[in-house]
Amino acid sequence: MDYSRPILTKQDQVIEQIREQIIAGEYKRGERLRQQDIADRLGVSITPVREALKALEMEGYVKVYPNKGIYIPEQSRIDVLEVYELRLMLETFLVERAMDNIQDTDLLELTSLHKQYVNALEARDYVGIRTTNVKFHFRLYELGNSPQTLQFVRVLWAKTPFNFQDLGEPARFHQIHDEHSEILEKILNHDTPGVIDSFRQHLIAGRRRLYETP
Repeated sequence: MDYSRPILTKQDQVIEQIREQIIAGEYKRGERLRQQDIADRLGVSITPVREALKALEMEGYVKVYPNKGIYIPEQSRIDVLEVYELRLMLETFLVERAMDNIQDTDLLELTSLHKQYVNALEARDYVGIRTTNVKFHFRLYELGNSPQTLQFVRVLWAKTPFNFQDLGEPARFHQIHDEHSEILEKILNHDTPGVIDSFRQHLIAGRRRLYETP
């Protein structure tokens, strides 16, 4: 069965681009979003941006305040423990499913994304680092072929304080590199139990660093 990346509509592409930009920190928590600025940035008309923001509001990535505008919601570290516990369950489930479906072309794509992360790390391109991190994770999750679970994970990422992932950088970004390298090596060796264990430790490490950082 073919589990290659699904063909996205133009609307889906706009949603995915804005979502990735939010997670990557191109827009800050509490920042107001202006639809025309986003449209200009993406090179599209304002209509797909307007519809994309409606979808992202349902996922929790943006919040609309009547007569005030559209904002990236603020997020505290205090209430994210449950979010991490849910992520741990759902994302490891998707990774385990992905290992049943993964093909050689998927291995090449994951390897390419990891190399892009390395290149961004060497260039100190922090937006590039965060963007490729998002792409690496979600490409792996897509291979789990569980779209409803994947949608729940997208909602949980919206509730994760992604602006705190920079705490302790650049050391944190190097740690992510090492953790991704270990995961990818085990994927390439088709070591499913090893992949799941390393991936769990990757998420646990992220949660621990979040709570240990002042």
